[in-house]
Amino acid sequence: MEWISTKEMKNEDAPNGQVLVQYLEPSWGYWSVEFAIGYFDNPKDYTNPNDGEGWKLWNPENKINVIAYAKLPEEMKNPFDGKTQKDVYKEHGTYTPNLGSVGL
Repeated sequence: MEWISTKEMKNEDAPNGQVLVQYLEPSWGYWSVEFAIGYFDNPKDYTNPNDGEGWKLWNPENKINVIAYAKLPEEMKNPFDGKTQKDVYKEHGTYTPNLGSVGL
């Protein structure tokens, strides 16, 4: 995964969609580097150039101070596509199976 600096980035160079971001979070008198999924709300996508708020977290949509971003690999497929909740329960014995995620 390659990190791309946002220093001197122009709106035309901004990525589309979700990306992994490194951003600065204020914390007790210093700046902590944090990682999250974010996106660039690009002013060039609006008819009013004052619209578009720049870098934001994916959820919640808070504005953030991004220092670098990395493009995500292609979207993973949903293992439950085409299955009902009953199908998942029959297959896994629960409605919320752990599919290898840490911390669930």
